[in-house]
Parts: sequence; C-alpha cells; structure tokens
Amino acid sequence: EVREFPQNPDSVEGALLEPQLVDTPEAGEVLVSGDPFGVGEYLDDHQGDNAYNFGGCCGLVTVSNLLTMAGLESTEDEVIGRAISLNLCQYDVFGDPNQNGGTNVYQRQLLLQSYGISSTVFSSKEQGGGLEAIADYVEAGHGVNISVNAGYAWDDPNAIGDGTSNHSIVVAGTVRDPETGALKGLYVCDSGLTDRESSAMFLSVEVLQDAYLDAGGTSALVTDNPIR
Repeated sequence: EVREFPQNPDSVEGALLEPQLVDTPEAGEVLVSGDPFGVGEYLDDHQGDNAYNFGGCCGLVTVSNLLTMAGLESTEDEVIGRAISLNLCQYDVFGDPNQNGGTNVYQRQLLLQSYGISSTVFSSKEQGGGLEAIADYVEAGHGVNISVNAGYAWDDPNAIGDGTSNHSIVVAGTVRDPETGALKGLYVCDSGLTDRESSAMFLSVEVLQDAYLDAGGTSALVTDNPIR
C-alpha cells in the first residue's frame, strides 16, 4: 500500500502546528502539538508485513514513516529494496529473513539522504538529543526518529536485553502541561507492537528517561529542515 500524508494546507515552511487542548486517557487534559492522531492515520505501525519477510526492520519502517510525513509516497517494501541496494541494512541472503532489516542510526541517515532529506544525529546524552530539544524540533515541523530500548518503552522485561538501544521509532507529537508548559511526554509511532494499534502511542517523560535517556547507545535523528 502506498501512503501519502497530505500536507497541512494552512502551514508554511517551518510553521508550528497549533497545539490543541486534549483530554487524554494517559495524561489528562494537556496541550498536544504535532497532530499525532491525525498523522498516525497515515503511518505504518506494523513492521514485518513486507515482500522480503524481513522482521527486524523497525528502522526501515521509521524511514518510510518520515518520508510519508514529508509528503512523499513511501512503502515498507520500497524502502527495504533501496536499503538492500545501497547496503544500508542487515541482509544475509542465506540467513533467517526475520533477522534481516536491522539498521543503525547512520544507515538511516544515509538512507534518508538518498531521498534528498538531510539530517543530523544527536546522542541522547547531548543537549541537542535531549527531550526538550526533541520536543522543540517536532513542534517546529522537523522529522524526528529516536532509538530506544524496547523493553523499557513497552514495559516488557523480555525485550530489555542488555538495556541498550534495540528499537527505532518516530516521534509524531508532544504533550505539555497547559498551565506550565512543562513537557509531560511524546506521542510516537511504534511499528514493533504488531499486536495492537500503536501509531500514536504515548510515552511519558518517566518512561523516556529509562527507554531513551538512560539506555546506552540511544540517539535522535533530526531532519535539518521542517518536513511538515
């Protein structure tokens, strides 16, 4: 299926999507920016349903979703095919397909560049990779991919592994306290939870502390220009 995310007709380059006061089940009444629920309707939250039978392709789905957010036609199959041709993903033609498709953040950066989208990588330990910086990027229309530890993000001990980065997701929106403006969390599209809807999944600041800030090897990939 080809997905094309419709650009906001009222926006201009770099424009901030107006925050909306939303009563959420996760955080109560909060200011939500980035329209994560609307955007989520066009994003792929189910990795693995591809012609290559690749199972470990969360990062490649992340790239596909960023392209969709940028208004470009994109599919999981097309991105996987390009990644294989450019040698930008784990691929063993004789191996278990379910283990194929893995990427690191620099491979995702190069793959995005092949579509004409430049980006910068920040460690989660840098100011530019901090949660407030990520929120600012999202609110200004930039595309943001973060690598996290899935076990902490999903509250699933079986997915923690050694506690370092093992999963890739797209940040689609921010959640702030309506009175103080304090960041309460992020809405993300997570393609790894294939058994349930996860195109606009809330991760609190507390969860992100464990899954992103404190986990080893985590990073943020941020498009250099706004994409929506």
